[in-house]
Amino acid sequence: MVGPRRNLEEMIEEPDLADSLFLGGYRGLKQWSVSQKKVTKDHDDIMAGNIWSMAQTSDKKYLFVSDSSGCLKQIDVKQQKVVRDYGKIHGQIMSIAISSDDKYLFTSGVENNGHVKQFLVSDGQMINDYGATFENDGIRSITTTPDNKYLFAGSNTGYLKQIC
Repeated sequence: MVGPRRNLEEMIEEPDLADSLFLGGYRGLKQWSVSQKKVTKDHDDIMAGNIWSMAQTSDKKYLFVSDSSGCLKQIDVKQQKVVRDYGKIHGQIMSIAISSDDKYLFTSGVENNGHVKQFLVSDGQMINDYGATFENDGIRSITTTPDNKYLFAGSNTGYLKQIC
């Protein structure tokens, strides 16, 4: 049985960021305490659809969450609130990656043979749309190298391609 829906503001507690993991799926966003080995917070009202992908900045300040409808939101983890709603940016967002310096956010979508879009984390501005990446194939995952020099995409059928 599912309990009553609550607003995120009603659930605010000071999180222990070093102890928290975030899990997403069919039933929304969950915050997991590693030390307590249990879900400590439910954030079921964050996204309209099923959560498909998440990425957190290295300083754990922001969590980016996408859903099955192609929408993306930026959550301030400490404040436990949405600070930027990007709206629908892809048909479906398959993967999210953040550069190791936390400067850039990358998203991949399934439309038009896979698109990778690049945003500034600081203000949410889209600065690149790399267009069709794989012919007749979508993008399943994206990642940057640790030095942020290269961006790679993996296709649904197992191919790897350097984007930039």
